[in-house]
Amino acid sequence: NLDSPLREMVTEQQVTPTTIPFRFSRNAAANSGRGLEVWHTNEVSAHNLESLVEDCMFWNVRSGIDITYGVNTVVRNSILLGYGSERCGEGSCDENIGITTDGTTRNLRVDGVQISGFRTGIWIPSRGTTQISRTRFDNTFNLLMYPPHQPGRRTIVADNRFAPHPDGGEDFHFVQSRVLFHGD
Repeated sequence: NLDSPLREMVTEQQVTPTTIPFRFSRNAAANSGRGLEVWHTNEVSAHNLESLVEDCMFWNVRSGIDITYGVNTVVRNSILLGYGSERCGEGSCDENIGITTDGTTRNLRVDGVQISGFRTGIWIPSRGTTQISRTRFDNTFNLLMYPPHQPGRRTIVADNRFAPHPDGGEDFHFVQSRVLFHGD
């Protein structure tokens, strides 16, 4: 029951779930901790097919989309509205992120998305290529970037709109004080 073109690529009787790209379209979530949480997608696959999150709306959420150990993911034409970082207490804003990535997440594309009302808009993956285009931001820190975990990380940011920061904040927040991974 695999979709094409993956169906034509598979030769085994059984397929590991971490090799199958997913499609999450036209969904909504409100007043929750996370709009969508994704783990281990395409992580060990031999293909470059993309998983897709599109035409979704997540509002009044602590975290919009959480991608952990995800490879080749596209988020497009969606709206992510946080509950506002002003509701954060001391130390409780760490997970107030529009799109958060962790683990070995790499190769993320964000296109045509509105991300507002979070402490951080997008936590840029520390591996692979990230492309962010035609996206509107209105967060305390719109793009958060830590040092890369592997050589060759690329981040392409083009044709985006950033709202003014009335209370401080930054469009591009680069953090250098994080412990590096495996001696990199």
